[in-house]
Formats: sequence, structure tokens, C-alpha cells
Amino acid sequence: MAAEFAQPLSIARLARMIHRTPLQFLREFSQLLGMTPHAFLVETRVQAARSMMRADTHSLAGIAHDCGFSHQSHMGAAFRKTLGLTPSQYLARIRHTGKQ
Repeated sequence: MAAEFAQPLSIARLARMIHRTPLQFLREFSQLLGMTPHAFLVETRVQAARSMMRADTHSLAGIAHDCGFSHQSHMGAAFRKTLGLTPSQYLARIRHTGKQ
């Protein structure tokens, strides 16, 4: 999942890859990592977006697309939930203070 975070992933496909039912996959994944596959995927995408923002090579819309978010506002919602900041606020913070 971490390597293909920008691709659409389904629970059914992931479960088939490890010869489990979708329910078994969800249960085992959550027990092992302490979060659902969706939460893990969103966290991975947010971290990838943060990395791209530090590199300062893409627009926010381009970063959202490259990280697998359906649109920039979807990335914004994930940022607010995960970091308590919008992508623009995060970008301004790292540009002005160097904090990451």
C-alpha cells in the first residue's frame, strides 16, 4: 500500500493479494497497525504531499493529483484532519519558519 499510495486501491483487491476475505484483511490490518487501511492510505498520502511541498516543485493542485487525492479540496480536508492546518497554511509555515 505504501508504495502504491497514489493509485486507487480497493479492500477487495488488497485482500485477494494476501488470500484473505475483505473482512479478514480489515481486521488483521487494523490489529497490526492500529488504524484502518483507509486511514493508513490517507496518512501516507499526506506525508508524501508534505515531502513534495518541502521540495517546492509542484502546485498544490499538482501535488494533490500526484499523491492520489481526488482533488485539491480532498487533500485540504485530509491535511486539516491530520495536521490541523490547510495545505496553504502548512506551506506558509515551512517557508517562513522552516518547521516541518
